[in-house]
Amino acid sequence: MHRGKREPEVGCANSSGMAEINVALACFVCCLALACPRILFRSIRPRPAMPFQHDLQTKKTSMTQQLNESRSLAERSPTSTTRRQMIAGIAVAVGGLAVNPLEALAIAEDEITRANAAIHHRRVFKASPSRVYEALTDATQFHKVTMLSEAMKGGMPGGAKPTAISPTVGGAFTLFGGFITGRHIELVPDSRIVQAWRDGDWKPGVFSLVRFELTPEGQGTLLTFDHTGFPNANAAHLNAGWKSNYWEPLAKYLA
Repeated sequence: MHRGKREPEVGCANSSGMAEINVALACFVCCLALACPRILFRSIRPRPAMPFQHDLQTKKTSMTQQLNESRSLAERSPTSTTRRQMIAGIAVAVGGLAVNPLEALAIAEDEITRANAAIHHRRVFKASPSRVYEALTDATQFHKVTMLSEAMKGGMPGGAKPTAISPTVGGAFTLFGGFITGRHIELVPDSRIVQAWRDGDWKPGVFSLVRFELTPEGQGTLLTFDHTGFPNANAAHLNAGWKSNYWEPLAKYLA
């Protein structure tokens, strides 16, 4: 008896192909969980677009397209070659994210804020750098400067803390009756003073950075001052305060 050619068991092949697809997809989910668990399991609140976020979205779209194309090929032709292509496509998609999971995490959660202003002043005093440096770092001398300031015209308020300035790096200082406090970060005699500086009205733990740079200029001293890291809302108040409570009384004291 003549036997006809045996038809391929399409249903069986399809079933086998779909099983492999499901296994591959399960592997993909596991790899994604290991690569970026915070992205997969943590709900991130919507926020404005950040640098490189568009590139990440493009990568995710490309990965989705590769998965869909691989599944479509497997369903049309359930051969082992097509299944291998599909699995390879999934591997490529996983690799696109898993090669550098930290990069993807950083893009999703890191950002640069530009909320803080900065103050820059230049003043010339009729005194040597050594004398200007001492007036800013010696507690007795700076107390005299303080009493000439706009803030202390009515005298030191009751219960105010005395002026105290440590002479060493890392040491603390208390100025203007305790309203200004901080620590020395760098002290270069007659040349530079860098301080972690805070206003008494700021939230606990908030410090700004102030830098006094002293250079000889003729018979006097050029003081270059920079103040950064303070709350942006305090910019105008601080800018005026440095003039009326530091530079003007310091000039009077050194005259």
